[in-house]
Amino acid sequence: MIGIFPLGMVLFPESIVKLHIFEERYKYLISDCIEAKSEFGLSPIISSKIQNVGCTASIIDIVKRYDNGKLDILIKGNIRYNLVDYKIGDRLYYEADIILFREEDGYPETELIVGCLNIYNQISEEIKSLQIEKIDINKLISKVPSFIFAQKSGLTMEQKYFVLQLTSENDRLEYIFNHLIKMEPYLKENEYISKIIQNDGYSKSRMY
Repeated sequence: MIGIFPLGMVLFPESIVKLHIFEERYKYLISDCIEAKSEFGLSPIISSKIQNVGCTASIIDIVKRYDNGKLDILIKGNIRYNLVDYKIGDRLYYEADIILFREEDGYPETELIVGCLNIYNQISEEIKSLQIEKIDINKLISKVPSFIFAQKSGLTMEQKYFVLQLTSENDRLEYIFNHLIKMEPYLKENEYISKIIQNDGYSKSRMY
C-alpha cells in the first residue's frame, strides 16, 4: 500500500515541483512519508475524478515549516503507476495498491529529440514576457527527455495526462513535437501566452 495524493496536476518522472501543504490529511501524509522515508503517489484529478495513472513522488527538501503545521516542500517524480484499488485510511488520506508502469524497450530517436529541442529553444526566445531557460542538448542526460519537454510545453492538463500514459518515449516525443509546431504561430498573442503560464506554472508554486 502507498499513500495517495490526488491533485489537479500531472507529475512527470524526473520533474521537481514545489507544493504548499495546508490540508490536514495531506499534512499527515507528508509527515508519515518523512518519518518513514517513503514515497507517496500523486494521482491527477481530471473532471473531479481520480485518474488511474499517476507517478510516485519522493520528498527531496522541506523548504519551510510554518507554526500552524503547514509545509512548503519540493518533490521529485519517480515512476509511473496504475491504481489497482484505493480507500481512505486511518490517517484520512487515500491508501492504494498500485502496479508500476513498464516502459517499452528501445532508445529515443535522436531526430525527435533534436526536433523538440530546437523548436522549444526557439519558443523560449520568442516569448519575451517570460524568462524561459533554454535546454542545452549537452546537458540533456535524461533517459526520458520527453518528460523534460512536457513540463514546459504549454500542454493542457488533459494533454499532459495523455503523455503520462504513453509507454513509448518516441511516441511521447512525436506528440510533443507536433504540439510545439502547432503552438508556435500563436506565441505573439498575449492571451495564449497567459494560458501557457497557467498550464505550466512558470511563476507560481502549487497550493494544497
